[in-house]
Amino acid sequence: MNSYQDDTYLLDLYRLKSLDYKYIEPRLFHSDSNEIPNDLATFKSYLKDCHLCDLSKSRTQTMLGEGSVDAKLMVVDYSVTLSQDNENRFLSSNFGETLQNMITKVLGLSLDEVYFTHAIKCKALKSEHLNEIASNSCKPFIFKEIEIVKPKIVLALGLDVYKFLSNDNDTLDKIRATLLNFSTFDLFTIHDPRYIIKNPSLKKQIFEDLKLLKSLL
Repeated sequence: MNSYQDDTYLLDLYRLKSLDYKYIEPRLFHSDSNEIPNDLATFKSYLKDCHLCDLSKSRTQTMLGEGSVDAKLMVVDYSVTLSQDNENRFLSSNFGETLQNMITKVLGLSLDEVYFTHAIKCKALKSEHLNEIASNSCKPFIFKEIEIVKPKIVLALGLDVYKFLSNDNDTLDKIRATLLNFSTFDLFTIHDPRYIIKNPSLKKQIFEDLKLLKSLL
């Protein structure tokens, strides 16, 4: 940003101040969980109309969960990628192929037995960062989704998802491949498949983690 732009913004702020506008610190917005529908179809319709954060202004769409409402495994990705947004589906690109192989070939599940969703429901623009307001706005939705689907296990793809769901700051090495019991769900965390694609030396480790997950399902 150049000095001319800075001066322009300052002039605008002074004008607003002269009109008795006051600055208020940003605050976290939360959807009232009591207002969120309890059936999946109505929940998805409700989610499409969410405008709790700035991501609603730039999104292509709200990425809705997909899969069976009776799934025993819920897979949670952190944020919507460009390919997922463009294709409007969870299992897109190399990530989708890798995850599908993990589920069908290692866990021995069909895709119909799994529910896929995101912690953050809308894709951010390149210039945007997923800030605390966006994260906290989405939290009631993912917890309501877990409540509706009632999976036996929630599978977190990576540390960001774990932190989002647990409000805990443990390292991935400490919590990976461990079944953690929370009040309304059990959580199992593995490496994000994208990380495995970039680090193929971890394939053996992820294979062992998935075998453990299979024994728990």
